[in-house]
Amino acid sequence: MTKRLFCLLLTFVLSIGVQAQVTVSTDRPSANYSVGETIIFKVHSTITGPLDYEIRYSDRSKVLEKGKIDVIAGQDAEILISVENPCFIICKVNIFGNEAIAGASIDPFDLSPLEPEPVDFDAFWEGMKAQLAQIPIDPQLTFIFQTPASKTYRINLANIDNRRVYGYISIPTTAGPFAAVLQVPAYGSFPGNAIPIQYVAENLGMIAMSISIHNTEPDVQDPNAYQPDNPSVKEENYYRYALMAAVRSIDYIYSRPDFDGNQLAVFGISQGGGLAISTAGLDSRVKLLVDLVPALCRHDGLRYARPSGHPHYIAMSRLNLGTPEDEYAITEATKYYDAVNFAKRFQGPSLSVFGYLDGTCPPATGFTANNQLLNSKMIVHVRDKGHDAYFAGQYDWYRFVRGYFYGLKPYETPQENTAWYVLDAGSSQTTTVGESILLQAHLTNKSQPVTNLPIEWQKVLGPGGVHFDTPYAYQTNASFSAPGSYLLRAVVKDESPLTQKGIWYNVIDYLWITVN
Repeated sequence: MTKRLFCLLLTFVLSIGVQAQVTVSTDRPSANYSVGETIIFKVHSTITGPLDYEIRYSDRSKVLEKGKIDVIAGQDAEILISVENPCFIICKVNIFGNEAIAGASIDPFDLSPLEPEPVDFDAFWEGMKAQLAQIPIDPQLTFIFQTPASKTYRINLANIDNRRVYGYISIPTTAGPFAAVLQVPAYGSFPGNAIPIQYVAENLGMIAMSISIHNTEPDVQDPNAYQPDNPSVKEENYYRYALMAAVRSIDYIYSRPDFDGNQLAVFGISQGGGLAISTAGLDSRVKLLVDLVPALCRHDGLRYARPSGHPHYIAMSRLNLGTPEDEYAITEATKYYDAVNFAKRFQGPSLSVFGYLDGTCPPATGFTANNQLLNSKMIVHVRDKGHDAYFAGQYDWYRFVRGYFYGLKPYETPQENTAWYVLDAGSSQTTTVGESILLQAHLTNKSQPVTNLPIEWQKVLGPGGVHFDTPYAYQTNASFSAPGSYLLRAVVKDESPLTQKGIWYNVIDYLWITVN
């Protein structure tokens, strides 16, 4: 082959690669499947040629299946797989350097913790809170700006180990008392990682506080951010400062005479999402939880060849050639900082957002924590996004908080003055084996009944079987085959935005049944 001909062929191949377009998607718009079902990934390419694919739980986990298929331009091809355990998977395809990715969920509501929590989990954190309680709050506020609807201050408070909690607080200019929200930060130490959230004070009429977890003003770089940190020793993990900072902030909010004394929400994205779950489980004064693409979940996942959440402790240990003994110590110590273990202790409503393509905080990790939240909740599934899926709920949480908190400021336009769904599965009941009881779920939006969305009753826990006469009706009779305690859930699905945004919603509530 002459040099000229080789160059022409190379140019031709490169031009194909540049011009080619390839897509991959699941055969179901919701990308939701059951264990053992065949999942079909549909591939479409604008060019003909060999296409490589691989399927994993997440970017950092092992390859479940890989191969090569021949595709014809303009014609759909299929990649089939079935999975025998609850999980999320991603399918990546590549043809001549052009890549595409799609995700799917397989019975995500059945994801459960991989290891038990420490027996002294509560004792450890009660000890940390007792240490903090011995330190005066010492609030220091500095006024920085005012709008017609709010006043904003810098704030810093005393924390453990002679540290301070730095952040901002915005107060509505109207007369209180007010509900409050605490925003905990996403990962980072850059200036501005925590910023004033006066727009929350203005739009919702809430006390709005946002904090950093580092030991400097939030608009100043902290040279010692995330240090000292020893994840293999529970008493030396940096996140103990973060969680005590959140508790200390709640101490301060509760000390304010313009706080209504009850309605407190905690909000966070990514690292903040994991900290929000942990704070809600750590401090019973939190009444509402909003966690978007949460980190700090299922730190032990990689030991079982499953995804782990940020900050990927075990992956970092392996990258640094840590020993098996190091890995075991990290696994045991980071259980005290796993949002999965905090989640089961929170008793209030929650809103969560998950991106099916998220490699930073894989959805299986946060979903495992979410499955421990046994109260009314909203879950936002974002099929085609990764870690940026939080945009789906970053501001829409306004609508969620309106569903549960009273006395908030209405928006100026009727179109904006909306709330998200609230599902009530009913109160706990007592019955006997074989006797039918009536279950009634009620779905509302701004206190108005909603009946056009599908519902399903499911058993979560219990020693025997449960028979629902009409499991897909808001009202059904249920009977139980054995004595004991049963946890039931009602699950509502709204797929109406799927065709336009690749988003769908679950609204869920739980109830306990005692069977004698």
